[in-house]
Amino acid sequence: MKNIMNICFLLLFSACSSNRVVVDYLEKEMRYNQKSSEYILIKEKEKQKKAFTVMRGMGILKDDKTSVFSGTKFFTNNEMKQIEKQVVRSNDGDEWKKSDFKNISFIIKSNKNDSILQHIKEKISKKENTYIYSFSEPFFLENKKLAFFLITKSSTLNSDNYIKSVIMRKEQGKWIIVDEVYNTDL
Repeated sequence: MKNIMNICFLLLFSACSSNRVVVDYLEKEMRYNQKSSEYILIKEKEKQKKAFTVMRGMGILKDDKTSVFSGTKFFTNNEMKQIEKQVVRSNDGDEWKKSDFKNISFIIKSNKNDSILQHIKEKISKKENTYIYSFSEPFFLENKKLAFFLITKSSTLNSDNYIKSVIMRKEQGKWIIVDEVYNTDL
């Protein structure tokens, strides 16, 4: 019975800690946002494949012209090919839960219905700022010492909007940003 309890504890601990890289990123990010703002997390997870696509960089056909944004220089081409093989085989989870972000004050809303649009319209009409986030699950590399994930951020009152892949490395127990690749074309 004790072994079963230990296994359950380890599974619970690993499920909570696998999200730590995103939580560390958010804690840093929220220090720079407007203090009186509200935060909404889109319940549906972004795809890790999309995070990889942004990280790699790509050309997009837009108005009969190719718009190109460069990807990360953190990895070599050979490393990117190896990462791509792993990402293609990965399995994304479906939805975020409040328990995934225990210490962060989020309102979690689905992107599949009109409730989020109604909520945003109310905030805009009251001239109240709301930050809306969506994330992919982190994709771990190098024995969980390196991770990347996609973040989409929008704001109701300012132009602090972006889609980017964030690459972070764990050093001395803390996750630090080593590269960010923005994409304004997605």
